[in-house]
Amino acid sequence: MPEITVLMPVRNGERYIKESIDSVLNQTLTDFEFLIIDDGSTDRTVEIIQGYTDKRIRLVRKEHQFIQNLNEGLELASGSYIARMDADDIMHYKRIETQLEFMINNPDVDVVGSNYYSIDISNNVIGITNVNPSPDSVNSVLKYGCFAHPSVMGKTEWFRNNK
Repeated sequence: MPEITVLMPVRNGERYIKESIDSVLNQTLTDFEFLIIDDGSTDRTVEIIQGYTDKRIRLVRKEHQFIQNLNEGLELASGSYIARMDADDIMHYKRIETQLEFMINNPDVDVVGSNYYSIDISNNVIGITNVNPSPDSVNSVLKYGCFAHPSVMGKTEWFRNNK
């Protein structure tokens, strides 16, 4: 059983889904489950996903109920850790490896995030958001919610207990 579940909800993501999936499948750490929750797509999203033959991908199709479907994804995850991903984002090729190593080496940490780049439709970097640890990081998280979904990895039990 893989230690990590990459959890990605998608609705009508045909424009970006291929590049997003490819970025997950091309990670340096390759032992993971890739759980994709289709949230009632009406475009070619499902057809594109079904075009992949990679055994790590598990597609679950649902009617459009985003929060309920995402919570169900948390319950369906088989890994000890969940790496969140959004269907219009690109995962850094070492993200899973780096974050898993951090989580294993810091067992008292439940969730980790990272800095991230904002890109335009042509993949040009248009901004960088830094998530810097500091004494008032907890206050920043509570006030601003500074974790971006596609940069978060955490213990599956933590996610299930805090949904």
